[in-house]
Parts: sequence; structure tokens; C-alpha cells
Amino acid sequence: MSPFPDPAQAHVLALFRAWLGERYEGEFSPATAAGAGMASFLREGARINAVVVSLCREDEGSPSWRAAGEALEAALNAADVPGSYLLWLPPGAVPPDGDGDDGRRGMVKRMAEAAKGLAPGERTAVGLPIGLDLRKVEDEGAIIQIAGGMATVWARFTGRVRGTYRLNSHALHRLPEERERLEALLDAIVTGAEGLGEAGERTSIQTTDDWTLQRLGDGDGRGFALVAAPPSNEANSGGQVRRELRRVLRESQVQMGGSALGDAYRALVLVGAYAHDRDENVSLALRGFDPTIYAGIDFIMLAVDGRMKPIYISPRVRL
Repeated sequence: MSPFPDPAQAHVLALFRAWLGERYEGEFSPATAAGAGMASFLREGARINAVVVSLCREDEGSPSWRAAGEALEAALNAADVPGSYLLWLPPGAVPPDGDGDDGRRGMVKRMAEAAKGLAPGERTAVGLPIGLDLRKVEDEGAIIQIAGGMATVWARFTGRVRGTYRLNSHALHRLPEERERLEALLDAIVTGAEGLGEAGERTSIQTTDDWTLQRLGDGDGRGFALVAAPPSNEANSGGQVRRELRRVLRESQVQMGGSALGDAYRALVLVGAYAHDRDENVSLALRGFDPTIYAGIDFIMLAVDGRMKPIYISPRVRL
């Protein structure tokens, strides 16, 4: 499985078409695809040529990671759930291996059940059970030292605990999106810390890692596609984003006919490896570029975590 395989490219293009219809209040009909990761959409004489590109390098990912992703995608499609879906794996998450209830079979069961409750255009967080290891280090201090997915909220524990603790949250790749659920998780960790007496004692905080499942429109085919980045991928680091974005903008502009503007609008749909759309740094990177690099592109979009986010829309667009 490549970081963003061809089935996912087609699904992301369908997501962009849905965004166009919502933004410009009308139906955009798909024209014949021009090739892998490319498509055209039509409405009342206007034509939009779109290409979808991953911000992850295609050569990343171990053979075992790719095999696990392909096996999960195949198992999801074998479940024969009506509709077309994108499963967004949070950065660092690994497709489950093995056929047990805590492996691929359990994952397919959870996703199939969640998919049945989704109407076209809806998305949901599917929680996968995990445990976070919390250990008391010493009686002094009032802090929880955090490694892993909760490291960004370490300050929320300051003054709430007595003693020094270490929390291993590597199993958590995506913080809860809802504020109430995040607060409940923080409270559970504080309660767990209060129950530890001597230094060296530990407990497991039970929670879930949320993976985003999204259903596309009724006319967008059938089946599941995965959007994932290898655990070792650093595609969302600032320096890597700037390098990849500069390369992609130049190559895509050439691919779509150069900087000279034609009759059709041109759209570049990027796919990013971020846990939430609020984490993206593509917008910031683009502000530092010479606008001539993307002068021939009318839409620069970012598909992230089941959402289509506009990064740049040319003032010449009239739809």
C-alpha cells in the first residue's frame, strides 16, 4: 500500500467535487478521468481540471506496513458494506495485523458497524480501545511528564497532581475532537495518578484512539479506501512541508499546462498527514512562497481528516 493509493485518490477527488457543490451551490458533473489522480468537473460551461497529490513521499513505508494496509483495505471491502468510504488513519497509526478480535477482524467489525450508521456526506470517529501507561516517579513535584500523542496537552496537568508521573501515550495518535471527551480523558488520568501511592507504582488508563471514517456521496462508487502515512513519516514537519509543497506546486503547474491561464480552472488537491485539520501547516508554508510558483493554479485545497480545506482560491474564479 502506498501512502495514498489510487483508490484513495479517486475518493479524495469525489470529496473535492462535493466541496465544490457545497461552496458554489450547484451540482458539478464528473467528466472522464484524465489519468490516475486526475479528473475534470463540469457545471454550466465551466470546467475544473483537478489533480490530487500526496504530501508524503511515495517511497516511504516498510513492506510489512504496506502489506498490513492492503490486507485491511481488502478485508473492509470484503465486508460488502453499501456506500463509498474513506478511512483516515491518524499520523503514526499502524493498520492492525492478525485476524483476532484485537486485530484486523475486530477493526473490520467496528468500521462496518460505524459505516452502517453514516448517511452520505457524514463522518464519524471510530474509537479503538487502547491503554495508556501511567507511572509514579517520585513524591516531589506536581507534573505529569508525557511521551506520545498527549504531549501537546502536558501543561493541562500542572498543579492538578501531587508528585511526578510519567505517561506513555504512544498508543494515542489522535486526541478526542470533542472538548468534553478530552476533558474526561484528562480527568481520568488525574484520578489514576491520585490512586498511585508509592514511587514505581503504575496503572493503565483505558481510552480509545479515534480513527475518522467518512462516507462519500451516493454517486461516488462503492467500497473502502485508506488514507495513511507510514509511522516514520515526517511529512507534516515544517521543513518537509515547505520542500514538498514547493516541489508539488512546480510539478503540478507544469502538469496542468504551465503558468499560462486557459479556459478551464485548475485545482491542486493536496492530501496531508495530520490528526486534525487545525494542525495543518500548509497554509503557513504557502504564505512564504513567491506567488508566481502557483500563478497557474486556481484552487489549492488540502484534504485532511475527512475535511476539504481551501488553502488558496484565485481571485479569477467565477462560479
